[in-house]
Amino acid sequence: MTGFSPESLLIAEHWSAVQEIIRAKENLNRELTELFYSFERDLKAQDWWDQGWEFRPYKDRFYIVYPQWRNAQGWAVLYMGVFDVDAEHVFDVGSPPQFYVIVRKGYDALLQEMKTLVQAEGHTPAQRSNYLILRDLQKCATERQAALAYPDAMRQQIVDLFTEYATLMMRFDETIKEHIATAEAQA
Repeated sequence: MTGFSPESLLIAEHWSAVQEIIRAKENLNRELTELFYSFERDLKAQDWWDQGWEFRPYKDRFYIVYPQWRNAQGWAVLYMGVFDVDAEHVFDVGSPPQFYVIVRKGYDALLQEMKTLVQAEGHTPAQRSNYLILRDLQKCATERQAALAYPDAMRQQIVDLFTEYATLMMRFDETIKEHIATAEAQA
């Protein structure tokens, strides 16, 4: 290499602006995480929440658990949440943030039965490892008006997805508990 590329020279010439953009992006990621964590209040206002659901934030994602679906070690066996909540996934051309319902590894019989049950209910099960359901969440266009409208649109989508799948999973409560008990007995 004999020198810098035109792109590198452009960055060098505008280094302070580059640093401001990097800080602004870090702030945007923090605000996106805070936005998604704020949905806890909206979920707790739903009728189904009073059945015992619990909210769990974790870095740039969150999930909810139903305490009756824990194994003897206290780990949730079936839970649902959202991941990839950052600027790259919300604004970029790549994959969007994801809503998921997942079955803990080691509970393959439960996963297979749940896939059959949700498919019979008209839902398409995920094909990826131990995910039962995977749904793309809305991305945000990069125009100012779209960004201003995004929090309310995402709030509604999150509430709708969690409501739909929490109530669906609770319909299979006995099946889930039976599989957990069977796995515990075999351990």
